[in-house]
Amino acid sequence: MRSTDELGALERLRSPTLFVPADRTIYHQGDRPSRIYNLVRGWAYLHRTLPDGRRQILRFLMPGAVFGAEPDGTSGLSHGAQSISDVLLCQLTTSALEELSRRHPSFQARRMWMVQRDTELALEQITSLGLQSSIEAIAHLLLELYVRATGRYPPPTGDAVYLPLTQAMIAETTGLTPVHVNRTLKRLEQDGVIAFHRRTLIVGDPARLVQLSGVSEETMRLWLPEPAAP
Repeated sequence: MRSTDELGALERLRSPTLFVPADRTIYHQGDRPSRIYNLVRGWAYLHRTLPDGRRQILRFLMPGAVFGAEPDGTSGLSHGAQSISDVLLCQLTTSALEELSRRHPSFQARRMWMVQRDTELALEQITSLGLQSSIEAIAHLLLELYVRATGRYPPPTGDAVYLPLTQAMIAETTGLTPVHVNRTLKRLEQDGVIAFHRRTLIVGDPARLVQLSGVSEETMRLWLPEPAAP
């Protein structure tokens, strides 16, 4: 949790909030880094695009996410950001973020925790892409989004949650074709594991979903909301 002083400092240093409609670019890959964004409301994602137009979704963003940072000396952003739903963003310049970190050690400590968490989750995604079958990779992704969206683990049987993503987005995250994603989702539904229709996920067999995902307890904890500061 942020302290009162920290919240006041954040409020003074931030730029006006930015509203971005659904399915719009927040920033492009290659843009010069100048601001850090905190997602206040809505869903977005980070992606990297090849010159031929192929795209890899790197991470789905939910309220509380901080993104847009790059290492010092970087001339252009290594990735782009896109809204899924209407989003509301809090903006900070990189200089304001550094000032806040210097003045408030608890903010810097949480910032470092978020960097470490995102690194671990990136490694988890690489492992899933490289080693898991299509059904395992999709189970992994849907379980992650369920836990992050609801804060519950494991899912109760029959629980439903709105996940504003398409089968094309699932394909761009898992490295599969949309046709393969469609077939895999149908198989998961036929087996009673999940159903995913009209952007709503229904969990039919939580134990089987967890088993297929191959998720460890350590990874699961990283999906849950960040711990409160002492």
